[in-house]
Amino acid sequence: MRILPVFCALLCFLICFSCKENSDKQAEKNEQEVAENSVDNKSVILFFGDSLTAGMGLEQEEAFPALIQNKIDSLNLPYQVVNAGLSGETTAYGKKQD
Repeated sequence: MRILPVFCALLCFLICFSCKENSDKQAEKNEQEVAENSVDNKSVILFFGDSLTAGMGLEQEEAFPALIQNKIDSLNLPYQVVNAGLSGETTAYGKKQD
C-alpha cells in the first residue's frame, strides 16, 4: 500500500512538469507574435489570461480574442490582437521575471 502514494506523487510531478513546459513554449510564441505585430503600423492589444482567454477546448478562431479581432477587422481599426492566454496559468505568473 505504500507504493500508491509514491506513484501518485510521481504522476502529479510529471503532469505539472509537462504543463510548465507547454506554458513556456506558448509564452515564447506569444512574445514572438507581439514582436512581429509591432513592426506593422497597428497597435497591439494583448489578451493576458488563463484557459478561458486561451480558448481551451475551442478552435483558435473561436476564442474570445479572435472574436474581438474579427470585430476590429470589420470596423477597419488599426489594432492587432494577440492571445497570450495560457491554460493552467495563474495571475502569479503574470509578473515579468528578471
